[in-house]
Amino acid sequence: MTCIYKISSTVKPERFYIGSAKNFNVRIGVHKCQLIKNNHHSVKLQRHVNKYGLDDLAFTVLEVCSFDGILKREQYYIDSLNPYFNSNPIAGSNQGRVFGKMRKEHAKKISESLKGRKNTAASDKLSKGLLKYDIDGNLIKKYKSLSQAITEEGVKIKTFSSINKTIGGYVWVTEGCPIPDFNSIRNDLSNWRKEKMKPVLQVDKSGSFIMEYNGVREASRITGIDHRSIQSVASASNPNRKTAGGYLWVYKKVA
Repeated sequence: MTCIYKISSTVKPERFYIGSAKNFNVRIGVHKCQLIKNNHHSVKLQRHVNKYGLDDLAFTVLEVCSFDGILKREQYYIDSLNPYFNSNPIAGSNQGRVFGKMRKEHAKKISESLKGRKNTAASDKLSKGLLKYDIDGNLIKKYKSLSQAITEEGVKIKTFSSINKTIGGYVWVTEGCPIPDFNSIRNDLSNWRKEKMKPVLQVDKSGSFIMEYNGVREASRITGIDHRSIQSVASASNPNRKTAGGYLWVYKKVA
């Protein structure tokens, strides 16, 4: 479900987070996983969960909307509600986000506050391994750590997120994190493969046709432009991206 959603505190309802998602359940799973691992991008939300626990949070849908206009709707809610937990004042952007010294000092305080404490449920989850699934949801192997998996697999592994759904044809999940929706993953991969094989047209900014390619991979190989950027423009999946490599890209309509 493509939507604008809200993450709010039960004990402090004036504190909340506004976000947007192509798949609500998957996105919430990513939030929970990052909070459990103590590496969420919102320092305020992470600090809140460290104090009150993950169970304090409520996850609700504010508005179901189309993917094309999702960032505009998210920006509307951010501007209107001024959410306490949001690090970024601009939807889908890092503009205005605070990095550097403040974040490092906060991390140091958390580290010092945890010294000498017994393991909590959250730290127990952090100490667990990495699970390797195929796209049908079958557990293939369990590793003791991410570094062990990288060493044995011989590939750079990233755990599951809305951006990194599969690595090497497999889904990687930190043990203790929510299991992703494998039906959604298979559908996304199927759609991506179909788009990859679509003929794509390269057009300059004046609208003049330049070249036709058999697919985004071929276009990327010949032009040197990242295939993900070409695909994003051709599919109009990112309303803020109009060109890739200085060109317009359009999927050719096949009868």
